[in-house]
Amino acid sequence: MATSRELLTIHAEILGADPSIWRLVEVDSTLPLDRFHKVLQEAFGWDGYHLHLFMDRSPDEDVRRALRVVPRTWLMESSIDEGLEGFPEEEETVGGALSIGQGNLYYE
Repeated sequence: MATSRELLTIHAEILGADPSIWRLVEVDSTLPLDRFHKVLQEAFGWDGYHLHLFMDRSPDEDVRRALRVVPRTWLMESSIDEGLEGFPEEEETVGGALSIGQGNLYYE
């Protein structure tokens, strides 16, 4: 987990939306991903009714297959309990997740 604190300005964009739909949010780099989920839900006006996950790679499977990469995935505790593979989202921070891979974070 990232231990140094800094304020991050995050450009969150819905991929494939035309016209583009995006928000700028400022969060502490030490904010855990499970709490960042709540920030994103609020920023976009969503109600949090669906399962979610974070990945350090594009959610586009064709791109991942072509690059032969497996994304690092952070999941809700209930998803891990159901047998999905990944890391607990409450154990990683926004800053830590962004420091892995190509510096992008995908929220699905």
